[in-house]
Amino acid sequence: GGGRIFGAGTVGSGARSQLGFEGASNPSADRDKFSFGMNPTSGWKTVKTEAFFRDFSSWQNFIVAVDCTQSTSSDRVKIYHNGVEQALSGTYPDNEDQPINSAVGHAIGRYNAESADYFNGLLSNFYFIDGQQLSPSDFGFTDLQTNTWKPKKYEGTFGTNGFWLPLDSEDDFEKDKSGNGNDFTKNNF
Repeated sequence: GGGRIFGAGTVGSGARSQLGFEGASNPSADRDKFSFGMNPTSGWKTVKTEAFFRDFSSWQNFIVAVDCTQSTSSDRVKIYHNGVEQALSGTYPDNEDQPINSAVGHAIGRYNAESADYFNGLLSNFYFIDGQQLSPSDFGFTDLQTNTWKPKKYEGTFGTNGFWLPLDSEDDFEKDKSGNGNDFTKNNF
C-alpha cells in the first residue's frame, strides 16, 4: 500500500510537504517510486526517483537532503537509497519557504495534516537534521566484506528543530534522543 513516511503542513489548501511513496492514492506505476513533494504557495512541486522500490523483504535506507536555497535546481533535493544518489525527475522546488521545519503539524508514518496515506512498513532511526544538507556517509557505510549498506549512529549536530527517534521501543519511541527535546505524540498505538 505504500504511504508517506514524513509529512508537514495544514489541511486542505494550505502549505504541505511530504516524502515517501505515493501509495494506494496513486493508481499509476509511480506509486513504487520514492518522492519528495511540497506545496508552499505556488502549487505542488514533486520529484520522484527513476527507480522503483519493490523489495519488501530487506532493510533499506533512504536519505532525503533538501536545501531550496541552492541556485542549481537539481541540487535542491537529493534522494539517496542505501548510500547511492538516485536519478530524479519532476519539478524541483524553488527558493521559497516550505512547511517542513515551520510552525505546522509534523507527522511520521502518514501524510500530515490529514489522516491519510499511512506508511505500511517498519521504520527505525528516524533523523531530522535542521539547517544542514548532509551526505549518506553521515548515516551509514558500505560494508566491504558483504558489499551492503549498513547504518551507523549520526554523530553531528541536529540544529534547533532537529530530532532523532530510534523507534526501537514501544514505551518511549516518540521521545527525541538528540538532546533537543523535540518529542512527538503517539497516535493510534
